[in-house]
Amino acid sequence: CCWDRPTGLMPWPTSRSWEHPAELVRLLAMELQGREDMPLVHEVWAFPGIGGGSRMMCRGRCITGPAKVDRAFVVLAWAALLLPALFLLVSCGRYLWSSRPWLLTLTVVLLAGTASLMLATAFTDPGIIPRPTLQLLVPGLQERVAEAIGLAGKPGGRLSDIMWSEPNPALTEELAPLGYWWCRSCRMTQPPRAKHCKDCNACILREDHHCPFLNNCIGQRNYALFYAFVVCKCCATACVLD
Repeated sequence: CCWDRPTGLMPWPTSRSWEHPAELVRLLAMELQGREDMPLVHEVWAFPGIGGGSRMMCRGRCITGPAKVDRAFVVLAWAALLLPALFLLVSCGRYLWSSRPWLLTLTVVLLAGTASLMLATAFTDPGIIPRPTLQLLVPGLQERVAEAIGLAGKPGGRLSDIMWSEPNPALTEELAPLGYWWCRSCRMTQPPRAKHCKDCNACILREDHHCPFLNNCIGQRNYALFYAFVVCKCCATACVLD
């Protein structure tokens, strides 16, 4: 299990990523042999078969996509946000402040809100479903995941069900009419409306899409932030054009 205690990061092997969950736990225990304290979740996130391609930052408080996948799109998104704002402030700032100060104030507030919501959306967990190995490592996580995907106390949501590294034909046939299916990448049961993101290499609850301009998936946990970001950006654009 993983405790809330600061420790250093360590490199992990990149092979044998899809061993049996119990085997992955054994391999992780061998890697951590000799340590006096237990690692945090974000310290073992990069271990094969645990966290996927997303990155944890700020000791697990922030989650975003892979480092190099969307770099050009992220730069383009920030340039599209900041360059028009700078042009407006430099070329028209004094005139607007003397003639229509309310418009300049509103524009600055909306731009600041857009940037804040953009960062919040980009670094908020979109709803990543923990993989079976991580569910075994963190006490109580398996029960919380089963409840989140609607299988608490039901077939497919028990501890014995996540020990399968291959799909259970009988279980798959039972859950398929309810909208559940087997994710071949994460090696676990996927709930209805969840999708596996190839960029983040993770299953996302109610995934809408992977946004390259934010370098993150848009799913159950950050969809409201994304919607607010889009609305705020449209309002800020209207003020700039005005």
